Amino acid sequence: MQVLNADIEAQKNVAPFFKHRVLRAIVESLANSPDDDFEAWAKNKMVLTSLREAQRLLDDGHITEEEMENALLHHVAKDTQLVERRQGNVRYKRRHFTEALEHYSKAASMLEGLSGRAEEEQQEVDANLGSVYLNIAAVHLQQQYYGEAVKWCTKALKLNRSNDRALLRRAKAHMGRHNYQKAVIDLSMLLQQDPANLDAHTLMQSARAAEYAET
Repeated sequence: MQVLNADIEAQKNVAPFFKHRVLRAIVESLANSPDDDFEAWAKNKMVLTSLREAQRLLDDGHITEEEMENALLHHVAKDTQLVERRQGNVRYKRRHFTEALEHYSKAASMLEGLSGRAEEEQQEVDANLGSVYLNIAAVHLQQQYYGEAVKWCTKALKLNRSNDRALLRRAKAHMGRHNYQKAVIDLSMLLQQDPANLDAHTLMQSARAAEYAET
């Protein structure tokens, strides 16, 4: 629905926001979305209060339009990547690994586009990105693409070198490639951090046995 096709009350409610490019873009995107009831949205008190507060911040010079646009994009991307990850999880559980990978890859691309932000925001982005990288690695493990699994686990470890799941998952990928020495190294690091990790102990026994069998 176009804004001009809405009823008079809805038009009056959103009209003040058209003076700012970023707020106008929000209104127009919702007006043109086939999935939203624009008139209900334009009469929602909580929505209007949020837009008025955003307008006040812009009018008073507390934030620039570019800063607000970046903040909005940040929140939209975070919400969208969560949807993609959830869709990926559903496909993964159904063993539809190719489809799962598509969703996880989309989520990773969205998060990678959010780099260079304030430290606290960047930490949140990096934590989510590390989780998505491990989702991708899990798919490759299931598909027995062990080299790819190693690569994505390594990317996760670059964001957090003490990531237990990344170390365990990369060790499994090393085992798949018969690179038992590297698996032992990753598992040793993991057990230093988490001595009670039963999965790591079990895999370490297998890695040691395989390494011994090769000598």
